[in-house]
Amino acid sequence: NMNTTIEFNVPDYELVTIKIVDLVGRKVVQLMNKKMESGLHHIKWTGTDNNDNAITSGVYFVQITAGEFIATHKVIALK
Repeated sequence: NMNTTIEFNVPDYELVTIKIVDLVGRKVVQLMNKKMESGLHHIKWTGTDNNDNAITSGVYFVQITAGEFIATHKVIALK
């Protein structure tokens, strides 16, 4: 199994959404959608989709939204 830890900082008490999407923008899994206190946080992704199936090797994107802040980071999954 592929495991990765995603680290993110929340500046204020905000609704935080973290999802993994594939190259064409389809949602693979939503890891978080909840209000969080300010500060540094971590979440683990086990390399599975919303149905708990292992993903295939390839390029994916982590999309993090917190209030008006939006960031996208590329991740490469290798088996």
